[in-house]
Amino acid sequence: YLECPCKWFSLRRLRLSAPDAGFGPLEMGSFSHGVLKSFYEHFIEMGNAKVAPGNLEEARALMRETFARHLAFQPELKRKANPLLPLTAFERAEAHGLERRLVSYLDREAALLPGFSPAFFELDFGTREPFAYGGFELRGSVDRIDVNGRGQAVVIDYKGSLSPDYALSSASPAATAGGAMLPHKVQALV
Repeated sequence: YLECPCKWFSLRRLRLSAPDAGFGPLEMGSFSHGVLKSFYEHFIEMGNAKVAPGNLEEARALMRETFARHLAFQPELKRKANPLLPLTAFERAEAHGLERRLVSYLDREAALLPGFSPAFFELDFGTREPFAYGGFELRGSVDRIDVNGRGQAVVIDYKGSLSPDYALSSASPAATAGGAMLPHKVQALV
């Protein structure tokens, strides 16, 4: 109680075990994925096949607008949707930094994979029937799939940072089906 009467009241009287909303990697990731999906859908609706040097300024403006729109409706989301709610000055600065990173991401996009255009966003797999892989049944979603005119596809995985666990060369200490060793994170293989 002496440390913080509000904390005491919340924990002892209201018996709250966790805050209603977090502000961490999970919330930032969910928010970023939603912003990117919405951005690309609107960008394509505007008649753009992909972010390119010729439409980069238009893309940046749309990204800022999309970010602001998504941030504005975060308080309406249910907790299971991992809303991003910047409540403190530090969190608002972090949200602003995330906006800058998403806008600057478009510079990379403009030079990435000429001839390929975004086609699918947050594409679910295994929802109706699990996807069998390495002796396990998987469910999930693919961040984005870009395709070209020849029917080739590239899977785009949004990551803020990558640990060595994602490296194809780092084997898990646990043997899997047939004694094969797999990386700790199998996304790249799948």
